[in-house]
Amino acid sequence: LRLRALFLFAVGILAAVLTLENIESIDVYSNTKDNSTQWKITERVYEEDEERFAEKSVFEEGEICSYFSSGSSSYTSSKLWQTHLPQIFQASHHPSMPQKSKLSTDELGDPDSYNPSEAKVMHDLLEDILTTTRLRKGLMHIPPTTKSSHEIIDNVIRIVQNRIRAPEDYPPLNIAVLGGSVTSGRGCDKARVQNKNCAWPKRLELLCNQFFSTVLNSKQNRKESYSIVKVYNMAIGGTSTQSTATKLIEYWMYPKELKESGPDVIINSYSTNDSLPEYDAVDAVINVMERVQKSAQTFLRAALTSKPCRTAPPLVLYVDDYLGPQQPSILGEMSYNTAITQLSKWYDTMAVSYADVVRDIVYKDTGGRLFFTEWDVHYGHWAHQTIAWTVGFAAIELTSRFCDDEYQKRFDRKSQNENDVGGVDIANLVTPKGQEQHQTSQLVHPFVLPPPLTRDLLLKNATAEFEAAKEQYRLNDAKCNTSDEQLSIDHSPCAITVMSSPGLDTGGSLNKMMSKYTTNNKNWAIENDIKNGGWKNKIGWVANNPNATFTLTFTDLSKDIKAMTIFYLKLYGEKWKNSRARFTISTTTNDNRENILSKEDVWGVHNITASTTESIKFLLSDTVASGGTMKVKVDLISGNTFKILGMMICRY
Repeated sequence: LRLRALFLFAVGILAAVLTLENIESIDVYSNTKDNSTQWKITERVYEEDEERFAEKSVFEEGEICSYFSSGSSSYTSSKLWQTHLPQIFQASHHPSMPQKSKLSTDELGDPDSYNPSEAKVMHDLLEDILTTTRLRKGLMHIPPTTKSSHEIIDNVIRIVQNRIRAPEDYPPLNIAVLGGSVTSGRGCDKARVQNKNCAWPKRLELLCNQFFSTVLNSKQNRKESYSIVKVYNMAIGGTSTQSTATKLIEYWMYPKELKESGPDVIINSYSTNDSLPEYDAVDAVINVMERVQKSAQTFLRAALTSKPCRTAPPLVLYVDDYLGPQQPSILGEMSYNTAITQLSKWYDTMAVSYADVVRDIVYKDTGGRLFFTEWDVHYGHWAHQTIAWTVGFAAIELTSRFCDDEYQKRFDRKSQNENDVGGVDIANLVTPKGQEQHQTSQLVHPFVLPPPLTRDLLLKNATAEFEAAKEQYRLNDAKCNTSDEQLSIDHSPCAITVMSSPGLDTGGSLNKMMSKYTTNNKNWAIENDIKNGGWKNKIGWVANNPNATFTLTFTDLSKDIKAMTIFYLKLYGEKWKNSRARFTISTTTNDNRENILSKEDVWGVHNITASTTESIKFLLSDTVASGGTMKVKVDLISGNTFKILGMMICRY
């Protein structure tokens, strides 16, 4: 039996070899005997494929997938990127960039501003270094167009498609970017402390809009400028996901343009600040990973539940743009990346890593300056441009997967002459004007938050936890009211919100608030000097002498109040030694007695050689009813100074 088996095996191998040789001989023959005939056959097959595709084309003119047609049923991001590389090169130029990055004489109309060396760097980066093979390394997780993330992606596609078809009737895709000083553009333009026009969020907006304009104009034989996306850079230096980002989302502290409906896409770009280990961490690698898992998960759950009832959640995107240097271990520098990869897959949301795109280049030569600065977490304009390309490539990947899925569904429908695609028909994703609020009132695949990914989630109880999550969704859904009144309510749970940051308007300046509500003040004042680096570029309400004190009195509050959150600065050095303030929150009873609702001491100094924005929430022992009065007294009880950056007085 063994001999027989060996014999049969040998025969099989011999047959395979002869088959391969025969195939090879045919290829060689066709190429050597009549090469022109071979090219003609290939050309005819391609033309026939094109003809079949044209006959069975499933995308109508004006649909987003039709603009990216590659001439076949394949919509790979690599093919689209390579096909449109000249347009991407052009779309990366813009006169609003710093002088060193102004590359296009056509746009500038000033030959003296043209910098050929910069143009060559950009060309070499796109053509030789940042190839599609390398850009694909940055795709940490792209959510599928089915199940939990289905409605989220459909909503994004719908908004973009509406804007393309009728830009005068529909708003652009609104993107809110949250981050620290890196995202605000510190170090991008050497002439300024921070420059949001130089930072990657602005570059991403320009890249998307100019690329769309080029592609659409070429398809429609027009010459117009399209504004498909609008990016709001809400970055605040020295902040983190835990201290600031989650609270901005929870308390609806958006720019005024986003107050009504919120952003369609939320980008978290806090990788640098979230990667900073705690001062007293025993194991910095584990410390960063566990803190990121906790803070990022809290942020994700807040963002994914931030929209009104029965409205598609925003698409949440994490951007990892951190390479170091904040701890000695490379494994530690990659802790953030590891944690975000886990969470993005668990919640089926989007994650992109600039760090993964260039990590091997940077770590092989840490002295290089193009993508990384060895002694500083901030970097120059080419790194910012590469981040924009990385996110842009990921957006094409998301779209290409959507188009691939839709092509297959529609192709099957057309082949079988069925009436139902079996999925969302994006030909009908254009919302009739005046019905925007109802476009997601009947969710096909409602988004259900999975149970939190923690050490307490065990394999043996996972099924029960997922069932509990579904039940919680059903309970929340039952409370929803789809009337116009319900969908247009004030989304903010706060009566007072103010946050000082250059370029970020979150409901009024700190100075105006203090002027309006201060009833007693001794040695506290606004500090407004953003011309210099370090802590001075943060506008704040500052104690200037020991024992400084002030009182705020809020009357006729517009909402029931149960909590107050403050944002404050933590610094280091002699000036901030022993900095500590006491916050006392009170109200007055019917018999004019003071009722203390909360009292807590807050330190304004730490041992880390960095200035960080921190936050603390004071939970009140009793609710201050709407229309009532609340007082906040702040005393500097030790040290010489303390700096408050913002305040929120809210229902929770």
